[in-house]
Amino acid sequence: MLKIPESKTTEESKDCVPVSPNTDMILEESLKIGDSIEVWGTFEEGQKYSLNVKRNKDDYLLHFDIRPNEQELCIDAKVGENWGSYNLHLKEPFENLAFSNKQGNFRIKVAFLDEGMELFVNGVKICKTLKYLFDLSTATHIICTADVDQKPWKTIKLPKSQQLFQSYSVYEIEKLNIGDVINFTGRFQTEVDAFAINIMESNSSIQLHISIRPPSGPWS
Repeated sequence: MLKIPESKTTEESKDCVPVSPNTDMILEESLKIGDSIEVWGTFEEGQKYSLNVKRNKDDYLLHFDIRPNEQELCIDAKVGENWGSYNLHLKEPFENLAFSNKQGNFRIKVAFLDEGMELFVNGVKICKTLKYLFDLSTATHIICTADVDQKPWKTIKLPKSQQLFQSYSVYEIEKLNIGDVINFTGRFQTEVDAFAINIMESNSSIQLHISIRPPSGPWS
C-alpha cells in the first residue's frame, strides 16, 4: 500500500487508492460477510470495461461489465470456462451509470452479505441479491479492465482492514514539497527476483530507486 501526501479530499478519494487498470489487485486478507467494495469512475464511450472479483485466473465471483456499444451492464460469474451463472443484461442501470451525472462520474458498490452479493450503481440497487458461486473467503483478487486508450476507472475503496498488493502500478503526484513524507507498506516476498520502489520525474529520469532483493533471487 502507498500513502502519498494528501491533496484536496473528495468523496471518491477519501480512504481510497487509485485503480491501476488491467492489474491484479491482491487483497491482503480474504473477503468476508459484511465487507464491501466501492469503485469510482467516469463513463466513457467505446470498448467495454469491467470490474472483476476473482479467486484465480479462471474463476470469477463477479464480472461487472460496462458495455457502451450495447448500452447495458452485463453481470455474470464463472468457474473455469463456464460463463452464464447470472447472465444479466441490464438497460436501466446502464442509463443510471452513464447519464445520471453531467460529468459522467459513477460509483459502483458491491456488498457481501450472508445471502449473497448486492450491487449498487450511484446508490441504487440494480438487481436481485446474487448467490455466491463459490466460497467468498477464497476470492482474493480484484481487477478493473479497460482498453489501453480508455481511463474509466479512478479509485477503489476496500474494507478498512484491507490493503492491496499490486505487481505493478504508477501513482501520479502533482508535486512534492519540502517536509512531505511518503510511506510504503507491503508484504515481503521470497519467491521473486526483486521488487522496487521508484520516485520518477519521467520514464527516463529516476530521482530514487530502492530495490529489495530476496536472498533466493539471482542477486545473492
